[in-house]
Amino acid sequence: MAQPGVVQKLKQFLSNELGSGEKFTANMRLLKAVAMFGGGVILIRTFGELLESS
Repeated sequence: MAQPGVVQKLKQFLSNELGSGEKFTANMRLLKAVAMFGGGVILIRTFGELLESS
């Protein structure tokens, strides 16, 4: 199991990142960008064969 100090530091970090309005906005933008990139990769991997010319 994780040491109590490590868990406490993790809780404090998450509280600071999600509690601050300015950081929360930046984190949501980053999350949206990562989700769009991941969705694009999945889309191309799934339907990439349709892009090939015969």
